Amino acid sequence: MIALLIAAGIALAASVLGTRGLVLVLGARGMSQPILQQNADNLAVPQHQHKSGTPTMGGLAILGAALLGYVLSHVREGVVFSDQTLIVIAGVLAMAGLGLVDDLKKVRSRRNRGVFWKLKGLWSFGVSIAIAALLVGATDIDTRLSLTRADLPGWELGPVLWTIWAGCIQTGHLR
Repeated sequence: MIALLIAAGIALAASVLGTRGLVLVLGARGMSQPILQQNADNLAVPQHQHKSGTPTMGGLAILGAALLGYVLSHVREGVVFSDQTLIVIAGVLAMAGLGLVDDLKKVRSRRNRGVFWKLKGLWSFGVSIAIAALLVGATDIDTRLSLTRADLPGWELGPVLWTIWAGCIQTGHLR
């Protein structure tokens, strides 16, 4: 519990301080997301001109802050790096990589279109399934469905169904 509180405090401080600095650096380098223009082809597009010039890739500061908090909170005597947490962090990094590719594509093409949304959804779902499969295969993660702390309903899904369930939950594909 102490490691969690230390990580949260470090991540909070780093994100508050780091986000402002990153916004300034990215803004100075012209790394802002292009805004879709309202014109004859895009009549249904709302006015977003007030967002013009807003730097993109701000998630880098939050991701960096979270990683810094986790690593610094675990460099104390007797604290171990959890296999489950390291797999989840690898998944977060993979998802962040997809977001970075999307943002870079927008900035470099000077258009507000990044990775095609269907392709981005498929990649996200694939990474989510990979994370869940790694958790099942490499750790002793519980594959029961429990929605409460009392372990209710406690249905055993098994590794395959739990992997699909976890992948859908991660990407929100259960709509």
